[in-house]
This record gives sequence, structure tokens and C-alpha cells, in this order.
Amino acid sequence: MVLFAFGLLLAACSTSAPDPAQIARDNGMEVVDRRTVVQDGQVVEVVQVTASTPPPDPATFAAACAAGDLDACHSQGEALLYADSAAQAAAVWLAACDRGHAVSCGDLAYQYDNPYQQIPDREAHALAVGTKACELHAQPISCYLLANWYEEGRHGAPKDPAKAAALYRQACADGHHWACEKVAGR
Repeated sequence: MVLFAFGLLLAACSTSAPDPAQIARDNGMEVVDRRTVVQDGQVVEVVQVTASTPPPDPATFAAACAAGDLDACHSQGEALLYADSAAQAAAVWLAACDRGHAVSCGDLAYQYDNPYQQIPDREAHALAVGTKACELHAQPISCYLLANWYEEGRHGAPKDPAKAAALYRQACADGHHWACEKVAGR
């Protein structure tokens, strides 16, 4: 099972995945569109949702971010993403990631992996950001994404099964369930 949340889209892959529309409703979101697509040979259920309360205005965090508050930069990036400004969110998160903010690195790597986001220079930054996110242990999914990239030769990573296996082990050690399944050979 794979469950993604990108901006205001949720997607579930595989037949055993939970219903993304139900997850959205359980989290106070309204489902506005639902469709099934085939991506990379997998059937993916895509659900577009709206939040029950509007996200904050990105400007709310701009001054604190400019003053060096990296948590505010991360929040500004989230608000920009929810405002359908993925490119601006990526720029804010990239700057925060460059200054060592682990969660910004992790969220940006996740967005680089999201084919639905229109982010310029994705391929120029994805591998470096994904590597940094994994090294900083940003989130358990960070090393898992990087392992996928090395396994499949995506986002600037050369195909390297040995490196992918090591990264899956690291992601599993960080607590990522799907990485543990990969390590176990499932």
C-alpha cells in the first residue's frame, strides 16, 4: 500500500490501500473530485480535496522567514503549496534546506517525487535535496524515496541496486514500513 498526500491531492496505490476519500473525510476535508489513473504501470486512485478551514496566507510567515526562522520558512512553503504555488514553495523550502532545515529538505524531496507538481529545475536539485533529507533523517520516507530513485534511476540518481538496498535498510531502521517490506523481499 502506498498513500500520498500532495498539496490538496491524495492518492492511494494498490488494491489493499485505504480509501483516500475516506481518509480525507476523516481529516475534515471535502472531496471535490475522484478519478483513477494509471501511473508507471500502477492503478492510482486520485482524490482532490479542500480543507475544512482555509490554510494560512503565505505572507503570514514571510517576515519571520526573512529574519532567519527556518520553521517559519517551512510553514511559508506549506502555505504556498496549499495556495497552488508549488514553484514558490519549492524555492522557499530549497533555501531552508540549504540552511539545514531537515523537514524542508524532506518535504521538498517528496514534492520533487510528485509528478503532479509543476516545479522548475526539479531534476537539477532533486538528487542533492533527497540525499540531504535522507542524511538529516528528515522523515522516514526521505531515505525510502531516495532508495526508489536509485532503484529506478530517477531524478538524477543512476541505477544502483546496491545503494538502493542500503537506503531501504536505512529507511527501515528509521521506521518506514514500506522500506521494511522491501528489505524483507515483499
